Amino acid sequence: MSFGDNKLSKRRNLIGTSLLAVVVSAAGVGCSDTPISVPDGGGTTDSGGGTGDGGGGTPDAKCAAATPTFSVPGGSYSAAQTVSIATTSSGATIYYTIDGNTPTAGSSKYSTPISVSDTTKPTKVSAYAVMEGCTDSAVNAATYTITADIKRAATPTITPASGSYTESKQVTIATTEKDGTIIFTTNNTQPSKTNGTVYTTPFTVVDGVTTVIAITTANNVPDSLNATATYTVTTAEGNAAAPSFSPVAGEYTTAQSIVMTTSTTNATICYTVDG
Repeated sequence: MSFGDNKLSKRRNLIGTSLLAVVVSAAGVGCSDTPISVPDGGGTTDSGGGTGDGGGGTPDAKCAAATPTFSVPGGSYSAAQTVSIATTSSGATIYYTIDGNTPTAGSSKYSTPISVSDTTKPTKVSAYAVMEGCTDSAVNAATYTITADIKRAATPTITPASGSYTESKQVTIATTEKDGTIIFTTNNTQPSKTNGTVYTTPFTVVDGVTTVIAITTANNVPDSLNATATYTVTTAEGNAAAPSFSPVAGEYTTAQSIVMTTSTTNATICYTVDG
């Protein structure tokens, strides 16, 4: 396209500046006297007003370390568990706790899998990741309950040991369980909170075979395993066998009828109730 003199009204170079103004008057062509920015060196910027390098664009948002994950999900298990902790952020450092507290940079630094084996209470594992130049990850946590080897009340001890004796024996039962209660039987039945005699003082086993079974009961823990002792008592010939009592000595919440017997034929039993 060419323009005659009557079409071109004015063209002006602005020397010493970076602005070029052009006014064109022609059919179908708009007119403008607005300056256009021209970069140093004579080039022109995009007429759409784009911004070149250093034009103040918004930087990328700061990165965040990926939240750690656990190889074993939290839950109840019948055996100890080995738990690995990992993060997808390469080069990140993982800090963790196993006491229920929130981990910090002062907590244990993860390097090898963790063994979770406490059977007395649940174990809460908490972890988070730290990576230079990024924000810390969120804290992830998992709680593990190990039910194997249940913590029970302490098993009682019975003295003397099982054996054969030629005279009646006094039996003592003890437990190391703080505030524990000992319950025992001598009739070959399983002692429990509802069966047996609460032990308070030593008692005597006499002629014949007697099996003592005892347990410890306590609050907030299962009953202990059984302690058992069997006594075979044979008194010397010519001596009457010591009497036995049913029920055995102990504390009761109702009145008791006491039956006394002896294994010596035709023996007479004499007794007192005044100590």
